[in-house]
Amino acid sequence: MVNLYGLMNSRRANITFQDIKLAFSDLDELSILLDRLKTEKATGDEMLALQYFLEQNNYDPEKLIDHFEPNQEDFDALLEKHSAQKRGFSFIKVAAMLIPLISIGFLWFYEGISENEKIFDEYFQEEFGMPVTMRAVDNIAFYEAMNIYRDGDYKRAFTAFEKLQPSEGLNDTLDYFMACSLINSKCYTESMYYFNKIDRSSIYFEKAQFYMALVFLYSDDMSKASETLQGISKKNKKALKLLAEPIFEGA
Repeated sequence: MVNLYGLMNSRRANITFQDIKLAFSDLDELSILLDRLKTEKATGDEMLALQYFLEQNNYDPEKLIDHFEPNQEDFDALLEKHSAQKRGFSFIKVAAMLIPLISIGFLWFYEGISENEKIFDEYFQEEFGMPVTMRAVDNIAFYEAMNIYRDGDYKRAFTAFEKLQPSEGLNDTLDYFMACSLINSKCYTESMYYFNKIDRSSIYFEKAQFYMALVFLYSDDMSKASETLQGISKKNKKALKLLAEPIFEGA
């Protein structure tokens, strides 16, 4: 009988997690994939983590299988060995990938994430902030707050922006970047208060609405997520694309 899976997989440009998953129960098929991985360039943190492990174990499929039922000593030894060998990608990322992988048994831990969370992760992009210089702004405190934000210290950035809030009236720029500081810190619910303060007259309105829709989606409030996206979909291609996702059918 022709191995249709092997024939199909041989025509692919790159091996994916789905390929590994499908072949994991077939040692011969898994061996073929691992041989290919020796010459293919891994893409993405997950595949880099996998390829790193395989490099340390001569691409042995049986060791790969055994690895996902390790004892704690084995795992600690793996992390210690990795820390002594600096790679071209972050050790923290590798450890963050390996810990959940091991805790459930294999690379398809991603399947435990809800569909809403997967869509959220796919569409969420951090706001990187405004490129400001000392000459461009009169307010030195705002310059300092924005640079804290751009450095990725979002909790400190929120506090710095908050101190600049006027006692009366609104400041859409501060509201927007306070909200972004919170959502980038995964304080999704808290961010909604500040995003919601941004009205249609603001240049940040569409961005704020899109972030709000993502938070509604993450919270499984599909009705509000859909309503919010529809409000900006005529001008916002990302909103239109997100609305076309199957998850919004019937919302």
